[in-house]
Amino acid sequence: IMTNNLRLCPFYQSESQNVKARGYCANGNADGNGANNKVANNPDDCATQQGTWTLVPPFGLEAPACVAAPWQRDNHLGNGISGYEVMANLSLPFGQGPLEIDPTTGNQVKSDDAE
Repeated sequence: IMTNNLRLCPFYQSESQNVKARGYCANGNADGNGANNKVANNPDDCATQQGTWTLVPPFGLEAPACVAAPWQRDNHLGNGISGYEVMANLSLPFGQGPLEIDPTTGNQVKSDDAE
C-alpha cells in the first residue's frame, strides 16, 4: 500500500483481503451492461437482484506493507522526482508454476490436471 497519509495505514491494512473476508453477489440479475449495470456490492442489493451474497475467506496472509508514497507531480504520467516511474516490487504468493487456463471454458486448470 502506498499512501500520502500514513495515519490511514492501519485502516487500509485491516481492509485487505489478506486479512478480511470479502463478499460478492453470485447469480444476481444485474449484468453490468446498459440499464442493468449496477451489479450489487452489498448483501441487501444482492437480495434485491435475486442473487446470493457469497463470502470469500481471507487469503490468510499478513496484512500488506504500508509505506509513504513517493512524491510526484500531478498529471505527470506516474514519474517521480527522479523522472522515472514510481513503482513497487511485489511478491505474488499464489501458485507454484504457470497459470493454465482451459481455452474452452476459461476456467483455471490445476497444473497436475493440464494435458
